[in-house]
Amino acid sequence: MESEEFQKARSILELFYLAKDHRALRQASQDQKLHPSVRSYACGLLARPWLPWGKVRKIIMCLIAVLVILLAIIFQNSSLLLALFVPLLFSPRLVAEVSMRLGKLSRGRQ
Repeated sequence: MESEEFQKARSILELFYLAKDHRALRQASQDQKLHPSVRSYACGLLARPWLPWGKVRKIIMCLIAVLVILLAIIFQNSSLLLALFVPLLFSPRLVAEVSMRLGKLSRGRQ
C-alpha cells in the first residue's frame, strides 16, 4: 500500500476514534476489502486504553500499587505483590497482545 493512501486512511480512522464512532472503527477492522495494515490500525485504535490519559490515569495506577504494597505489608504475605500486575490490565492493547501471543502458542502445540 502506498504511504500517501495509508496516511489518508489513517487520518479518517483517527477522526472516527476522536468522534467516538466505535461502530465505524469495528466495521473498518473487519472489512476484508481494506488493506491489512489499515484493518490493523483500526484494531489498534479500538484497543486504546479506556482510562483517561494524564494525571488521572497515573493517580489511579499509583493508588492501586500503593494499596497492594500496603496489603502485602499488613498481611505479611509477599504473594500479594503479584497483584502489582493489575495496573497492566488497564491497557486493552496489552491484554490483546498477550491474548494473541497465547493463541499463537496454543496453535503451535496442536
